[in-house]
Amino acid sequence: MSLWTAVRRLRTRGAAAVVLAVVVPLVVSAPAAPSGAAPTTLDEHVTGQGAAGARRVVDVVVTGRGAPGSTRTFTGRIDGAATGSPVVVQRRTETGWTAAVRGTTRARGAFVLEVRTTRFGNAQYRVHAPAWRGLPAVSGRVRDVGAYGDLRTALAGPVRCLGAQSLDPALAPCDNPALDGTVTPDPRRAGWDQDNQGAYACYTPDPAQPVTSCAYGSRAKDALQVAVVGDSHGAMLLPGVKDVAARLNWRVHTYVARGCVLADPGPREDGCHARRSDLLTRLVAERYDVVIVTGYRNASARPEAMSAAWRRLQAVGSTVAVVADNPRLSETVLGCVTSARTVAAAERCSMDRAAALAVPDDLVVAQRATPGSILVDSTDLLCGPARCRPVIGHVMAYRDQHHLSATYSRTLTPYRLQAVVAGL
Repeated sequence: MSLWTAVRRLRTRGAAAVVLAVVVPLVVSAPAAPSGAAPTTLDEHVTGQGAAGARRVVDVVVTGRGAPGSTRTFTGRIDGAATGSPVVVQRRTETGWTAAVRGTTRARGAFVLEVRTTRFGNAQYRVHAPAWRGLPAVSGRVRDVGAYGDLRTALAGPVRCLGAQSLDPALAPCDNPALDGTVTPDPRRAGWDQDNQGAYACYTPDPAQPVTSCAYGSRAKDALQVAVVGDSHGAMLLPGVKDVAARLNWRVHTYVARGCVLADPGPREDGCHARRSDLLTRLVAERYDVVIVTGYRNASARPEAMSAAWRRLQAVGSTVAVVADNPRLSETVLGCVTSARTVAAAERCSMDRAAALAVPDDLVVAQRATPGSILVDSTDLLCGPARCRPVIGHVMAYRDQHHLSATYSRTLTPYRLQAVVAGL
């Protein structure tokens, strides 16, 4: 064996060992650009150094979206690669990285590779340049690529026109005669206001205590890491989100607690300082792919303080999705629906939309001050153009003046998550 051959083998083995030893951080790309959008330059993780200098995977852009079976196009460049060098888009599996598509570089190391998605939900990919002519292997950053299609259809419940679906403009008019004369939960019956369906199973009621966290959904290595953060209104997101997390290949971590919503900790003498400081530190350290935040519209923090905390999350690569709070019912309309003699009478109870939205939503104000964040606003699935009704699509949408029922929250989930995945 020649000395040159021995050196090449040692280099190749060393590069392979580096690839196995490096823990690549899981990050969400900047909101996916539509096909034809200008590329965003991103320097990728380097797993080897070539004899002629650094080899790097750079300028990677992933375009395309849709359901499983649709195509994603990976473009970019391998610095230090000659024309015709091998390049691979790899998909993470339970046993490791496997080739999704192979190709070769063009002039100046450029590549264009098309990958057909194979399953519903999130999957992880990376661009890999194998060892070539004495140069070591290098791999790009891990990229979360979702094959979701339209979640409003993919996650639709088995009962047509139930709850939020009855106000879906794409289905209007949406009517299901099989539901006539029914409302769930029935506000005329005792216990209707207890419809939380496990939303508070992992909830911290004491604002003086650190927020308890629980995890649900997929345990796969390529699961999208998602945090849900908020007060009791955040807890009411969970029944629907937990239902679909495994199917989406999401690992959902909950941080829901009474009071002291996520915001800049403020001065030490502030009663929420300890809670907020601890919560923000944990969220930043975990570097979640997506952080979904929500809360009561009359929040316990200033919009600028919430925005400051969200920007800290963005700085470590998290995508922040802000769920606008639901309208607030008046005591009058709530009394109307609970005292109704018939389901038809309960369905007629309503209040002025402007009155239901009279209290400004501080979360929406904060979202507008946070470039790059996603706004999830489902107001039009809780109110018509002029009136808001407590009974929507044969579901009692509320369990008090401002908390949604778990039954209705579940019907909202496909619409809310559609807005989240559209921004990834």
